[in-house]
Amino acid sequence: MTRIATHEKLSHLSQGKIDELLDRYYAGERIASLLEQFDIDVRPSALVGLFPPKVHDDLHCPYCDGQSMISKRSSRSGYSRERPYCPSCNHQNIRDCRCKNCVSQRQQIRAAEEAKRRDVIQRFYGPKKTSDLSRSLTFLDALSLLSLARHSLCENLVTVSPYSENQPKFAPTFEITNDLVRHLYGKGYLWISEESDVEAFTFNEAMDDIEGYYPTRVQWLFLPGCSAHEKREFLHDTEELVRHGDWREDWYGEADTVYHIIGKYECLEYFDYLLRQRDFEIDKFGEKTHSTFEDILKRYSIAQTFNITWMAVRDTVDYLAKEGVPRYQGKNYFIGAVQRKADRATANKWDVKHSRRDFGCPQSVLSATYFNLFLEIGDKGLESPLPKLDA
Repeated sequence: MTRIATHEKLSHLSQGKIDELLDRYYAGERIASLLEQFDIDVRPSALVGLFPPKVHDDLHCPYCDGQSMISKRSSRSGYSRERPYCPSCNHQNIRDCRCKNCVSQRQQIRAAEEAKRRDVIQRFYGPKKTSDLSRSLTFLDALSLLSLARHSLCENLVTVSPYSENQPKFAPTFEITNDLVRHLYGKGYLWISEESDVEAFTFNEAMDDIEGYYPTRVQWLFLPGCSAHEKREFLHDTEELVRHGDWREDWYGEADTVYHIIGKYECLEYFDYLLRQRDFEIDKFGEKTHSTFEDILKRYSIAQTFNITWMAVRDTVDYLAKEGVPRYQGKNYFIGAVQRKADRATANKWDVKHSRRDFGCPQSVLSATYFNLFLEIGDKGLESPLPKLDA
């Protein structure tokens, strides 16, 4: 039990007199009279601060054996909510109590919960080995893996960071980055590390099952379970295959398809960049936007599509300002304007110039690897007509 000390300015009073003072104060007697009668040298407004705390005999500290909780006396002229606390350890019966005992208990609970979640993560994402590095790679497999190695493969060849924001983007858009990561994960070329932050996963209520994960927050293993030597050999052999052009027949058709995919996402990236420059943001591009650029790229190169897009966005911004169209409505005008600009260019047989890549919208690593390593055409990839696809 902690003894409650009497304030020095009340030390001349017996416990009975203090109890009488309290009763008369809360009964509403004039404070000046009470100060005079009880010989207390203090300003009237400060009297309540001298009173001994209220003891709550029905509330006991869960940490200090037998210790009753106490609370400060409230002024009779105003409302003050009682906040009982332990005079020994300062514990309060509130959810976010900051006493050392509660802080320690919460830390222990969090540690136990984290250990439990860590066990579940290890059960789901324990050691795994890429089944067979010698199996036939698809063109998309090879492009994605070599691009990732150039993008963010760490020095010890263990992890990659496809979503890193501290370097050039892996792929033109977040959407295609997600698609490629899921593709490689599904084929076992990437795996989620069991050492990933537990906050990167969502668990069921019982915390014995993983319901999902955040791709941008987990740690991605590159060619899981393979030794550094095996990974070096794999990357070397794959690059040799790419550079010497000794491709399987199916690679050629797939390379053409990838050209169209990269071209479309390059255009989507540039379109998004132009809109954000002008404070127009579109959360997600829908089917109309995708099909519009797919159609334009059948007639024009990527660089020409850039130019058409730039002209359309410029003209639309001018139109919206002149007509006073609200910004929240204006974002719906742009893709239609791009389509109309492309149709007009085709109908009038315009000599559409090739736009250069904007410095504020640099080439992604995936695109650079495709045009520089696989096709060996460099910047001409933007200006070349896209290959015809089989119907």
